[in-house]
Amino acid sequence: MDLDDRMVIRTPEGVSIDVVLAGPGSRVLAVILDTVFQLVAFAALTALTLLILDALSAPTLLRAGCALVMGLFCSVGYFILWDVAAQGRSLGKRMCGLRVTRSDGAPVSFVPSVIRNVLRCIDYFFFGLVGVISISVSRKNQRLGDLAAGTVVVRDRLAVDRMRAKARKREGAADWGEVAPGIGRVAYFGDMSLWDVTGVDTEHVRVAEKFLLNRANYTARAREQLAQQIADALRVKVAGMPHNLDPEEFIEAVVVAKSR
Repeated sequence: MDLDDRMVIRTPEGVSIDVVLAGPGSRVLAVILDTVFQLVAFAALTALTLLILDALSAPTLLRAGCALVMGLFCSVGYFILWDVAAQGRSLGKRMCGLRVTRSDGAPVSFVPSVIRNVLRCIDYFFFGLVGVISISVSRKNQRLGDLAAGTVVVRDRLAVDRMRAKARKREGAADWGEVAPGIGRVAYFGDMSLWDVTGVDTEHVRVAEKFLLNRANYTARAREQLAQQIADALRVKVAGMPHNLDPEEFIEAVVVAKSR
């Protein structure tokens, strides 16, 4: 039974992507880690600025103003910078395997990031209790800033894949070291020496790898349809490969053969 909160995002291309929403616990931990990084950044930037102002014999009022600007930058600008420049992954979120994204799956742009992070001060009322309550009761685990900005915080797909791989290894499964992009298991497709994949160009490989890397996020129906379409396009360009492979196995085999 899967106890994770999930949300299905439907892209403009008509593909449904299943994502795992971040809960209050992981988000609070990410905020704690980010707060540590913010304090370190504030201390370093303020110390450097005061050293420069001391050398210039700047007045006390200017020093206080610079310290205030540094505080605002490190408290709000820190998150805006990471949201926009790092695809929604601040240092704390990265360490916790989380990312912030738009509700439609698009990356967070500047204006939504400003809205969600300016309202962060309200979510922090009563030691963050307002934010925790909002995350717990909202349908998409959103705090007030997320509701206003139209954003959600989800578990990063790569982080989820790593956790699943560790779980399989603990259960005694085979080694899940990657063979090729998107193939997280030891794949065996028989003798590959007679396969001719020279007709598969770079663009076909890119499409195949993109599917393999993202297939865990698709709904079952979308995954099956995409796999069949890609496999059909590849079969006419490959010679000597077994015909008893299902579409996903065939795509994996092509990517492995090209990588070798």
